[in-house]
Amino acid sequence: YKVEDEGHKEEATIDFRNMQVQQVMSAIQSLKDNYRVALTLFFIEGYDQEEISEIMGITHGNCRTTISRAKESLLKKLNA
Repeated sequence: YKVEDEGHKEEATIDFRNMQVQQVMSAIQSLKDNYRVALTLFFIEGYDQEEISEIMGITHGNCRTTISRAKESLLKKLNA
């Protein structure tokens, strides 16, 4: 029998491995400012959500929602 790995389940999962860096960067640049800032801090700078909420001056819940929506928006742009 096989045990399923339940690990981390994210709303939007983005697989960057098969994409050109330039494609991803230009898609990030085309996002709304707050989405771009949140994703840059999260993916590129490596900050966690608590640090990002402090940097951006928003609540932790708002930060989590912003990152989630930003991921969805980025995914739509990359799949367009």
